[in-house]
Amino acid sequence: EHKGVHSLLSVMEEYDSYTKGHSERVAHLARSIAHQMNKEGEQLNPQAMYDSTLLHDIGKFLHRVTGIEEFSGKHQDLGANFVSGKDEFSQNGIHSQLYPFSKMIQDDWVDKDKLEQCIRKHHSGYRYWGWIVHKADSYSTKERFNEEEGVTTYPPKGAMIPLKPAFASVN
Repeated sequence: EHKGVHSLLSVMEEYDSYTKGHSERVAHLARSIAHQMNKEGEQLNPQAMYDSTLLHDIGKFLHRVTGIEEFSGKHQDLGANFVSGKDEFSQNGIHSQLYPFSKMIQDDWVDKDKLEQCIRKHHSGYRYWGWIVHKADSYSTKERFNEEEGVTTYPPKGAMIPLKPAFASVN
């Protein structure tokens, strides 16, 4: 486990309490699935799966708490672009003010290609990394299911926060 990934997860959970514990539960499930698949002949790195999965909902965090209304598309693409510093999060992108924060995710923390795949494909079930995270996320999401109403409930978008102080604790 890398300290930087956990620092970033702590920031996400501090400012978006709705997801508190969700990413860690999904990561534990994903690591267990990877272990089981290895027993069946696959060659996956369960710890890398765990570390990458911790940040699978970073796009939701960005959308909910930054107050930037122009984010378009799915939270999966938003998060994947953020961690890779691509498109709207590049130095010249429309959200270039967030580029320094996307660069905080260091290559020695996690395999950035696998991280991007986990984030971008975690709702589409792309094999293997995306598929594993999709299954783990689906299972964990059941914890948010409101049986009385028969729907999954999501909170309203959170209040805007200043990102520089929020990310100051990430190392």
